[in-house]
Amino acid sequence: MRWRAGNICGVVIVLAFGAGTATAAMPDGPRLAFMRWSSGPTPLAVLTVDPSGSTVQKVAPRGARRLPGAPVPFEGPAWSPDGNLLTYSGYFRAKAPRIIILAGADGGAVKAIRGTGGAAEPVFAPDGRTIAFSRGRTRRGFWSTTAWVVDIESETRRRLTPWRDGLHYYPSSFSPDGSTLAMSRSRRNRQDAVALHLGSADVRVIARNAEAPVFSPDGSRIALLGYPNGNRIGRNKKGLPQNTDLYVKSIGERRLRRLTNTVYRWESKPSWDPSGERLAYARNSTNEVLPFGFSNVVMEINRDGTCGRKLFDPRRESKGPFNASVYGPAWRPGPGREAGRIAC
Repeated sequence: MRWRAGNICGVVIVLAFGAGTATAAMPDGPRLAFMRWSSGPTPLAVLTVDPSGSTVQKVAPRGARRLPGAPVPFEGPAWSPDGNLLTYSGYFRAKAPRIIILAGADGGAVKAIRGTGGAAEPVFAPDGRTIAFSRGRTRRGFWSTTAWVVDIESETRRRLTPWRDGLHYYPSSFSPDGSTLAMSRSRRNRQDAVALHLGSADVRVIARNAEAPVFSPDGSRIALLGYPNGNRIGRNKKGLPQNTDLYVKSIGERRLRRLTNTVYRWESKPSWDPSGERLAYARNSTNEVLPFGFSNVVMEINRDGTCGRKLFDPRRESKGPFNASVYGPAWRPGPGREAGRIAC
């Protein structure tokens, strides 16, 4: 689900979450971050869990109901290459547009990146200094979404794709060497997974009727979402939207390996464990009319499609009538943080 962009916010502020409140250190070993939406004093929050789905830790916001650093709904966080920072699209001030947020992995500090108002779904480059994101423009019947990069220190921004009515680009991951940006491209009601070579600006198709391509840690594979019925806008005989399924493709090969077959259900952008052996993703747990409704759970599966299982169900953590949901699970990168292959 995509959201249209807002206006540019022109302020950078750095401060601590919950002044005077100690923050817990991030536990060692594998961790999975995601955005949770639930009832309670902090309805939107970025959390992390261990590979068992337990030891839940809040990253943002801390010490506040909403601000600073509250994430936007329907999106997830992304890690810096060293696993010390998380970035996501969120709100830093009341009545201000969404903006790129940086937060310490232990929830200790938050920073808003100036000039990124309206940004969506930011992802770190391997250099740890650059973030790619999307930004939309709507005016008098014109609607386009472009891909951008921003340097987090200088806050210098650069647009990578053209403004063109009906054309939309959404960055999803960088290749390990930083030379290529994998993206979703939407035009004329068709969604394709594409790769932009940053040196030449050439765009090539990774897979048709697909989106959210994500490079594996070693760059040998790409995981993505596919529309098995061929049209993401279409509906099945029961009137429900077409579903997505998870696929993996080896670099240099045309064939896609299908990992899931979840009829009438929607799955989210996948995330590779640092070992490259397993993938995490969100899936709606009921046959809802709208994709990514208020019942998403965190799932995981081996890269060969075996041992798929539920990792985290936010409804266990929710108190009250609201049906909790999660979005955008992302494995923390780095040596010593590998979860490895799932044992069936």
